[in-house]
Amino acid sequence: MHGACIQGLVSAISAGMLIYAARIEMLVADFVMDPRLWRSGWKRQCIALGNLLAGAMGMSIVW
Repeated sequence: MHGACIQGLVSAISAGMLIYAARIEMLVADFVMDPRLWRSGWKRQCIALGNLLAGAMGMSIVW
């Protein structure tokens, strides 16, 4: 009984770490590695960051 609970807990932690790593990779690709966003003005960068935060808030409300 306890073995199954521990295995489930470890699997859940592993899945959470994989999801976190995938999200970080997507954010890095969009915000750090995109030369078009580098060359754009600060207004466009603020809009991109605002959209990211609005999307995160929207997902947390729906979740």
